[in-house]
Amino acid sequence: LLALRGGLLALRGGLLALRGGRSLGPLTPELMVDIAIVLNFAVAAAILAPRSPAPAHFLGKKTADDGASVLGIAGFAAAMLAALHAFLRFHEMPATEHLNFFIFQFGAIALIHLYKLFTGVIISCDALVVLTPMALLSAYLARD
Repeated sequence: LLALRGGLLALRGGLLALRGGRSLGPLTPELMVDIAIVLNFAVAAAILAPRSPAPAHFLGKKTADDGASVLGIAGFAAAMLAALHAFLRFHEMPATEHLNFFIFQFGAIALIHLYKLFTGVIISCDALVVLTPMALLSAYLARD
């Protein structure tokens, strides 16, 4: 079993060397950070819009009024995180450091969303279509 694991690690290292390192085609860690920052700003804008359909879409019409403030806080948090990452990106923080945080951010939000979906608090699984690939891509591109 250890020999198999060692062989797979050597194969993975060889494939990474063959492909040229830490990228996925044109998707580099730097571009992934920029995409994540823009995605956070877009989510914040969609949630914080004055007549946003987000509460009714995610929480259902019955509980939309109760959950609107919670989604407002989530939108504000997304805007603040995006602003922080944009500031740090402007001041030359390495992309892998951003991606290490995005692994946690997207992964934790996806797990919370999945839990709330299974308990019936949230009725839409649309966010998982974006959160899960973003967490996995961040994890892949953050490796040294």
